[in-house]
Amino acid sequence: MTERVEIAIGIFIGYFIVFGLSTGFVGRVLRIHPEIIRKVYHIFGIASMVLLLYVFPGWRSAAGTVVGFFMVAYGLVAIIEDTPFMKRFHKDRRKEDAEIKEQIIYVTLVYSFLIIIFWGIGGEANKHFILFGAMTWCFGDALAALVGRFYGKKNFQHKLFDPDKTHEGFKAFVVSATLVNLVLLLIFYSLPLWLNIGIAAFLGVAGAVIELMSKRGLDTVTIPIGITLLGYIVINGVLVF
Repeated sequence: MTERVEIAIGIFIGYFIVFGLSTGFVGRVLRIHPEIIRKVYHIFGIASMVLLLYVFPGWRSAAGTVVGFFMVAYGLVAIIEDTPFMKRFHKDRRKEDAEIKEQIIYVTLVYSFLIIIFWGIGGEANKHFILFGAMTWCFGDALAALVGRFYGKKNFQHKLFDPDKTHEGFKAFVVSATLVNLVLLLIFYSLPLWLNIGIAAFLGVAGAVIELMSKRGLDTVTIPIGITLLGYIVINGVLVF
């Protein structure tokens, strides 16, 4: 068991090193817009949940690795956050949006919480529900941010919504989140296609609304937890009937 954990940790760390260096290199060589690079990091970072769930032999080692790895990441960011390299990725963004250290804390708490609740307490059969929340946040948030940044024309005005969010970004979130949830449903369940589409669309819209109402970077917490819980309730409800 110890050997398997060590191998899993090695794969997890190697994953971040490879994607981190390769993304940074490609972005610099091709002079890709910093916002796009940020969202590529966002996607690959959140996608690491797949490794935590299916490479690690147990929930304790997965949750422990999350805490250890991201705390080391927190320390590294604290050291280099004022360097030109880091500032390049934060220009034209509000301070609260660019606070990576705060986001690292959120990710650590959310990942650990979901792994403990849905895998540790819920058991092996329920750990896949975490992917619904993680992948909705992963692709929905990334596409919404990019579309809103480059093509957004109309911002939401209601006081309950984040005024920085756009109608175009909202639509991008719904479409991307619906598609990724549909893929997950097709992988894990043998439901009728129309039912899969209906559930995926519901989770996609729910995720977009949650993101719209989450301010100051709290979508890092609200989307993965909210959609994981909704997915668990809705899918199990459908299976019962």
